[in-house]
Amino acid sequence: MTASSSYTDSEWALLRDGPDWVYAALAAVDGTAALTTKFGESRGYANAMKTYKTSSKLIQEVIADESKPAKAISNATLSDAEEALAQISAILDKKAGRAEADEFRDFLLAVGQTVAEAAGEGFLGIGENVSKKEASALGKIAKALKATDAEKKSRAETESKAADAEQKRKEAEVKARADAERKQKEAEAEAEHKKAEAKRQAADAQRERQEAMSKRQADAEAKHKQAEAKREAAEAQRERQEAIAKRQADAEAKHKEAEAKRQAEAETKQRALEAEAAKKKEAARFIGEHTVVSGDSLSAIAKKYYGSVAKEKWMAIYEANKDLIGDNPNMIHPGQVFKIPNLTESE
Repeated sequence: MTASSSYTDSEWALLRDGPDWVYAALAAVDGTAALTTKFGESRGYANAMKTYKTSSKLIQEVIADESKPAKAISNATLSDAEEALAQISAILDKKAGRAEADEFRDFLLAVGQTVAEAAGEGFLGIGENVSKKEASALGKIAKALKATDAEKKSRAETESKAADAEQKRKEAEVKARADAERKQKEAEAEAEHKKAEAKRQAADAQRERQEAMSKRQADAEAKHKQAEAKREAAEAQRERQEAIAKRQADAEAKHKEAEAKRQAEAETKQRALEAEAAKKKEAARFIGEHTVVSGDSLSAIAKKYYGSVAKEKWMAIYEANKDLIGDNPNMIHPGQVFKIPNLTESE
């Protein structure tokens, strides 16, 4: 990619003709000079273009461009040259970097200086052999190009300030990104912490539910054992009372006649046999007991003990435990202890 490709055709034409406009500005202030002076200036111009050393591709391409200069240059006034050089300066400010633009301005000034010195008119000015008029023209050229030391310094300071501002902007962006990343990481860490805390709380709740269930089961078993112990104590008390009554009856029977004694003994034996039979019959009515657990239903219990979920099966369990269950056979609760009827006996 060439330096000239960065410019429009009209812009490149102005840049290419830059040295010629400088030459035209100097020639315009020396319109009455002798031919030798013109020849000297022309020779100085050619020498300046030929010997100028630079690494700038833009200047190299301008020097190498052999296109004919614009026709307006041949009859240009100093004012015309100043206007053209001002346009060149504007193009440089618009398209070139500061360093490249200032180097191009220095190139044009160097061309002008070499041309002016080549005239050899002997007046002291910027160079040893520069006339006062040429020195004035060189000053106007520098002003039109905005190539004075003050203007160069101002551009350098402006560029430095812009670079500082850009550096601060980039640093601010880096800091903003770092802050955003830090906040993101903090938010992720906080979310992870909340997730872990929620998991811990869920585990605690699960443990508490299991402990509560275990406690209910233990309480139900304790109540069942307590009821069983109470029943056994009542049975023992009844047996003791029966024994006392029997001893009393036996004592009274001793005072009765032998026949009455035999009859009483026979009646006592008969009662004992009947009581035992009644007891066995009562025990035969049930095949066991079932403690309700979570998820149980009467049909599920019937399935367990009878192998069937038929209505008459689970209704038999309900009827046997209606006082405990209540009016709704579907409302049973974990911990309830049901007697399981012996359906074979009832049949």
